[in-house]
Amino acid sequence: MPFFEIHCRAEQARSHSLEDFSKGLSEMERRVFPRAMSRTINDVAGKAKTKTMRMLSLKMGIKKKRLNRRYFDLKKSTIRTLEYIWVGRSKPLPLSYFGGRPLKAGSDSTKSFHKRKGKPGYSAAPLGVRRKYKFFGRTMDSGHEGAFIRQRNATWRKSKTGKWGAYPITQRFGPSVPVGMLQDAVWKTWGVETERLREKFDKNLSFYVS
Repeated sequence: MPFFEIHCRAEQARSHSLEDFSKGLSEMERRVFPRAMSRTINDVAGKAKTKTMRMLSLKMGIKKKRLNRRYFDLKKSTIRTLEYIWVGRSKPLPLSYFGGRPLKAGSDSTKSFHKRKGKPGYSAAPLGVRRKYKFFGRTMDSGHEGAFIRQRNATWRKSKTGKWGAYPITQRFGPSVPVGMLQDAVWKTWGVETERLREKFDKNLSFYVS
């Protein structure tokens, strides 16, 4: 599975380094410096992450909560690391995430999509464009809703949970977020937020000193 890591550090702020931030500090300020810097990094990177999710959710046509859960793991900055790490995974998103919904048997949209009257179908809007598919919607015992298709060797039998039907079935997926698009969005938002890194650090430093 393709993946990448994005490291957010104070050194990525333009014209700044950890040494620049620590210059001219009093003894008390130097003591609280790691705590103030860690809090600043988490604040800046967290806001950049929120903006990234907003941008990507609009482009992909998917809710931010689902996109975040599917794509990102993060490690927040601590006073020892002074680094905020995003780990992104590039994998397909379930078709149901894109506003997916089953078409009712016998509806006008189903009749026009299938030659045989009453055959179920599925509708979803990946990348903001709604399409119709020859899949069917199903709610699993776990509560997960998705789009599925029966495999060619499907036979009428009882499932492991005791339900009768034609099994096996396979879940269908939509597109994944291109890694290039993901990285581009992240770096654009991070670059904007780091412009205010010094200002946020000074406020956090004053907070801990007081």
